[in-house]
Amino acid sequence: MHYLIDGHNLIARTPGLSLADPDDEAKLSALLRRWAAADPRRKVTVIFDAGLPAGEARHLSGGNVKAIFAPNNSSADAALIRRIEALGNPAEFVVVSSDNAVLAAAARRRVATQRSEAFATAMLNDRH
Repeated sequence: MHYLIDGHNLIARTPGLSLADPDDEAKLSALLRRWAAADPRRKVTVIFDAGLPAGEARHLSGGNVKAIFAPNNSSADAALIRRIEALGNPAEFVVVSSDNAVLAAAARRRVATQRSEAFATAMLNDRH
């Protein structure tokens, strides 16, 4: 299963993480790498709001996790919606977000969804 994750949305709903932390993206990426490593079928693309530089953040990516920053003139939500709309096989994906526009885009394409708070709880419980 491939997970498309709204990064900052998940950070805000994950116990122990904070958007005020300058290392919040690195900490979430590390959690996601450990979670994905527990099942080789898990593949994760986590998209964060604009960062420098835009595109794949290789220093945050690894294992089955790819971290991406949205372009400066865009948002993670817009980048997620574009990806959802372009999916070739929606049944192979799960969208993780609590943003209504992102969840609505997933519903239109019949992509499975999981709210960020539920995913955070499951991820933290699964890695222990």
